[in-house]
Amino acid sequence: MTREQLVKDIIGKEAENLGFSYQGCEKSIYGAMYNYERNRCGFAQTILITTTSIKGIGKRIGMDFLGCAWGNGNIDAAKLMESKYDDGKMPGLKFNSEKEIKEILEHLARIIREKAKEAFELKEYPKIKVYEENTILHKKVENLNAAKWIKQIIGKEAEQLGFSYGGSDRDGHTRGYTFLHKEEEYEECIDFTIVDNGIRMLFMRYGMGDGDIEANHLLASNYITDAGGFILFNNEQEFKEVLEHLARIIREKGREAFDLMKPTKEGYPGKEMQWKLYQEHEELNQKYRKLYGLEDTESTAGLVHQIMKIIAENRDKEFKAVEELLIGLSAVYGDQLIRKCGGRWEWREGRFSQCWIAGLHGNGQGIIPLNEIMYCWREKVDRIEILLVNFRRIPHDTVI
Repeated sequence: MTREQLVKDIIGKEAENLGFSYQGCEKSIYGAMYNYERNRCGFAQTILITTTSIKGIGKRIGMDFLGCAWGNGNIDAAKLMESKYDDGKMPGLKFNSEKEIKEILEHLARIIREKAKEAFELKEYPKIKVYEENTILHKKVENLNAAKWIKQIIGKEAEQLGFSYGGSDRDGHTRGYTFLHKEEEYEECIDFTIVDNGIRMLFMRYGMGDGDIEANHLLASNYITDAGGFILFNNEQEFKEVLEHLARIIREKGREAFDLMKPTKEGYPGKEMQWKLYQEHEELNQKYRKLYGLEDTESTAGLVHQIMKIIAENRDKEFKAVEELLIGLSAVYGDQLIRKCGGRWEWREGRFSQCWIAGLHGNGQGIIPLNEIMYCWREKVDRIEILLVNFRRIPHDTVI
């Protein structure tokens, strides 16, 4: 039985009893997320089951209730009932065998059965530690000199890892701050996003395969977080304390996390592959449509299904043996996107050079088709939704 089927068998019944429906599984090199959703009074609510296997953190299963407190709150639901698999060190429950996975899932199913209804119907977010009774989840913190304290508190630890301050940007209530480390074919980033009185830190990689780790919780803390994983603070002093916590994460976990994400050339699209696709996409599109019987340009769902089938048939082959095929399928995929959604082929130079489909749906949306196709091959993705989603102008559009 697959891990996904095990989750559906054990979790599904309890989730469905509360009106949640299964939305699918997203896989990555770090684990998988299994998503159950419902709508209540216009608010999306989610039961999110996560499995992770990360060096230094171990193998863990977590469960979050997203959208509590009228759509504002995130509860670490795996900790709502005691478990022998809770080591008290990190979010989630630690396992070492398939038998333990089943036991943990049964424990999580019991939590859904006995605790979920109460948790999702909370009118306020539960108060933790120093937060006062009338704490508002999101509010503006006056006179917060975020740039000063990020440079001062974070800067030293980031520099020890070879990162330099990359600047800031602002859009309404959202502020971003980055520290960058550049290599020839990829770039690493410590990224901070502040929205009102919430802050999130991501460890990110761009270039030869994109990846990120939500770093706020790589070390345990009692800070309250919202549904987006932002740590909340009430004032500038608390903001500085949170930054000290994040600086410690960079110092103790940063190098390990970036080493985990460090790409290899095998299985990731480098500049040569991207350039070949950009230069030869017309010829490759015609060749591979004819070669694999993909000439029908009307049925997008059927075409994407066939592309995924071809990828699946070649997923266990060596990278060199499928490199040309993956570029060819990317040309077909990109051509179909332009036919159905508009847009154009575009070459972009910058911190990394890639072949884009720009201007999808008549707006600024764009994708990198080779990255999409290679992700499906490299991560052995089965769901055609991964490729269909880019054909939708809005999330629930039907793709024919």
